[in-house]
Amino acid sequence: MKVIVGILVVSLMICIYIIGIYKRQINEICRQLSFIRKHHSNMRICNDTDLKSINKLNTEINVFLDYCRESNQKAQQREETLNQTITSLAHDIRTPITSLDGYFQLLGDNPDEEARKRYMECIRNRLDVTVDMLEELFTLAKLQNNMYDLVLDKICINDIVCRAILDFYEDFKLRGIEPYIEVCEETLIVVANDNALNRVLHNILKN
Repeated sequence: MKVIVGILVVSLMICIYIIGIYKRQINEICRQLSFIRKHHSNMRICNDTDLKSINKLNTEINVFLDYCRESNQKAQQREETLNQTITSLAHDIRTPITSLDGYFQLLGDNPDEEARKRYMECIRNRLDVTVDMLEELFTLAKLQNNMYDLVLDKICINDIVCRAILDFYEDFKLRGIEPYIEVCEETLIVVANDNALNRVLHNILKN
């Protein structure tokens, strides 16, 4: 009987000891998590025990922390890219609006009917470009929704390039530049978004 009682006492002491280790490790993990939360630290959770369950918990917490940090980094990168794009768009929108003033002055000062028609066409093109850029701002807002898909179509890039160059043709002439335009005769098809590709070409020509 005494032997059984002794075994039970020893077993109870071992259980209390193991429970004490678990409690100490859990408290230590809680302390480290609290520090990470308060200080936005990139430290990882660590422990000083060989208990498999604690080590497994430790590993899973570190995996989750890594996932959260990676998600936060991606979110910050998306926000920075969005801010840069909005700033770029705001600058780009100002360009065609500013050029409208010059065309309106040319329109009023020039009695040549053909020239006036040409300037009116340039004004319409600038207005179209401005509307497209404003539409891109709305598209950026939509892109924040993960359910939004950017529409890609098969586009003849020859036509897009010619159209973009013609949009700036009068700008070239006003600066005394006579552009030499040579477009590949072969029809080149790309998969892209029409408005986005058009804006890229406009930025290249403008710069």
